[in-house]
Amino acid sequence: MNIFIDANLPRSLTSVLGGFGKAVHALDTVPSGASDNMIAAEAAKRKAILFTRDLDFVNPHLFPEIAGAGLVVIRVPPSFRADQICLVVQKFLHRTELKQCIDALTVLEPGRVRRIHRGNRNRRAK
Repeated sequence: MNIFIDANLPRSLTSVLGGFGKAVHALDTVPSGASDNMIAAEAAKRKAILFTRDLDFVNPHLFPEIAGAGLVVIRVPPSFRADQICLVVQKFLHRTELKQCIDALTVLEPGRVRRIHRGNRNRRAK
């Protein structure tokens, strides 16, 4: 399974997610300050689940190319440090199989996960 981590998330997340697939951080593949379009294109090229903090990616009309692989939006306070973000993701991965994020929008918050499967907008997982 391919995983692409947006530049707005810590590089240390690469090692957390690396045990679940081939995890690549945006800062290692696209220029610093890359646009959302470049991030989406790179994630789509890799057929990767995109992990991000950017809510713009939620709109499938703006970024249809990432809809099929999957999108995980991490919603944490701006004050969260890299280790706190990694802990939120680690707890999520202990409760959920990452393959459930394929073809889905997953919103990950401390203590809460919401998932909408894009193929069927009425089906939700808790």
